[in-house]
Amino acid sequence: MEGLKATGLVVLVTLGTAIAIVCFAALPLQIAMIVIGAKYKDECPVEDMIPIYLIVAGSAALFSNCCTCGIKYGGGGDQEEQSVNPLQIVAQLFLLVWFVFGNLWIYENYEPNYTDPESPEYCHKTLYLFAFWVTNSYYIIFGLVMIFMCLAGTCAAVMFRREDAPV
Repeated sequence: MEGLKATGLVVLVTLGTAIAIVCFAALPLQIAMIVIGAKYKDECPVEDMIPIYLIVAGSAALFSNCCTCGIKYGGGGDQEEQSVNPLQIVAQLFLLVWFVFGNLWIYENYEPNYTDPESPEYCHKTLYLFAFWVTNSYYIIFGLVMIFMCLAGTCAAVMFRREDAPV
């Protein structure tokens, strides 16, 4: 049983470190979302919500990260006494709903006209492709996380089974 506790501790520390790295790595992306959305705000007549989607998603994600950092590092109390910030829950739910709408706005207008700014089907190529690939990257990351969790669960099950086996 001691081996299982040690393994669980290693998994939790590794998972916590991975989450911290992903949060800090996501900061430049979130800032880029705000900048690109603001820079090309009026350059997508095919769907004027695409730049707004980027601005709001980047801002809400930054806010959510600030809430997370406030809980993890600003509490000063015992780790067990810390709870989830209600603002973080609201921000995460908002981000989920906003992500669904962003998918609709982006994929519904797939391959807009990149060449004629006077066309109602026009969207600036940098803006559209950035929004398209940011959205796709979330699906890729989600898939990789699911694969990792399945592998981690399988490894934990195998290790647990070995500890219970008679010697």
